Amino acid sequence: MKRLIFDMAYYGNLTFSDILSSIDPQTMFLVTVFLVSFALLYFSLNRVFKNNSAVAGVVAFSISLFITYGANRSGFDFEGVFYGLGVSSDLAFTIISIVSLVGAVYIGWKWGIGKLFMGLGTLFILIAIFAYEKAATVAIGVILFVIGLLFWLARGRRLRGP
Repeated sequence: MKRLIFDMAYYGNLTFSDILSSIDPQTMFLVTVFLVSFALLYFSLNRVFKNNSAVAGVVAFSISLFITYGANRSGFDFEGVFYGLGVSSDLAFTIISIVSLVGAVYIGWKWGIGKLFMGLGTLFILIAIFAYEKAATVAIGVILFVIGLLFWLARGRRLRGP
């Protein structure tokens, strides 16, 4: 814990923009593949496992993880696809960022802001495995997860009443 606080103090001028600009297009592509495949699989499997959304979530997560792993290991040339279409990798990165933002808004609207923040916090913590600035990424992930947990608990209290 002391190391985390020291790292945060050392990198005190690190902004959210700096963290996002340190993510390369290939990583953004893989995260998008994971999120899109998870959303589609979860939606489909939730209809198959009608009363058991936990099973649908675990199965969708596992299959999405394998799809993302396969896309990474296959050596898929992300920039080459967009170059062949006449789109630069910078424009593709912007498009993927906008699609990710729209997806996050949809998830926040569909499942609630608390689950969105908890999911983003978990994603940041998982990305910290591969990030160069591990302490800052984990700190942001933990903060987002705690904010999401607070939103989720506050919503539960509101539904139950005082």
